[in-house]
Amino acid sequence: MSDSSIKSCPKFDCIEPELEQVENLLEQCLLDTDTQLKPILDDYSPKGGKMLRPKMVLLASKALGQINENHIRIAAILQMLHNATLLHDDVIDGGKVRRGRPTINAKWSNAAAVLLGDFLISKMFTLCTDFPGEVTAILADVTSRICQGELAQSLRDDSGKITQDEYLKIIENKTASLFQCCCLLGAKLSEASKEDTDAAAQFGLNWGMAFQIADDLSDITANENDTGKTAGRDAAGAKLTLPVIHYVENVGNNNHDNLQQLLADKHRLKQTLMAAGSIGYAQDTATKYIHRAQQNIGLLPKNDYTTCLNQFGDFIIDQIKLL
Repeated sequence: MSDSSIKSCPKFDCIEPELEQVENLLEQCLLDTDTQLKPILDDYSPKGGKMLRPKMVLLASKALGQINENHIRIAAILQMLHNATLLHDDVIDGGKVRRGRPTINAKWSNAAAVLLGDFLISKMFTLCTDFPGEVTAILADVTSRICQGELAQSLRDDSGKITQDEYLKIIENKTASLFQCCCLLGAKLSEASKEDTDAAAQFGLNWGMAFQIADDLSDITANENDTGKTAGRDAAGAKLTLPVIHYVENVGNNNHDNLQQLLADKHRLKQTLMAAGSIGYAQDTATKYIHRAQQNIGLLPKNDYTTCLNQFGDFIIDQIKLL
């Protein structure tokens, strides 16, 4: 669920002032923390990465209405939730580098990383206390879905068997649901119509599906300097992502030992998947999701902000071509 598949994302000047407010709120939430935690918090940046999720909240909000304080809080909340999942992911995957810096688990410990992730989730919910029940229910649901997706993937990876439909459901829960939530709440808090809210949410879902497929591809095809995180973690951890699943289903190499040997050799894995057409298949699948997302945007009012949302799709397509 990282942002490594996007190597260059525009700043989007049209939401820069609001994005700065989100970043300030993220930092403010940690200032009142027990001073005993200062050493580990100094190694953690609450506003690192591309800030894709806050950007989607703000763009969906402005596309369909005006931004208010609630939008800023929701954007910060969803970034906190994302950051918490990254801390947990690094423990699960054994990641040593994130955003070009040592991970918390590598510098401190697995326990510290897990507890810091839990701490962020607790901070996240302190910002939710006076939201309407419908909003908090949506936040609780997306948190549950992310956990379900991660747990389902772990169980499937351990079994060594997963179908494409199962994989797509997993990434819908663990990644796409959060982007869907960003657009849904951005639109809802702008009091958009049900039709516009549904279209915005569907955009987030389809874009998130393409994003995760592209990120899974980058784990196979890119190097650590390109992504800013530990490369090959999915393969090394035997995560069965879409290119590998396509290869197993179409080439028939479903012998567990043979598959594990292939996953352990990143160079051989990349060459094998390319020769089998599995890399191309995953690229085509991601592109289909982007086209769906752009169709969703076509249902919304045409303005600078829907244009920016549409550009998110163009960036994913450009990145896929480079993988």
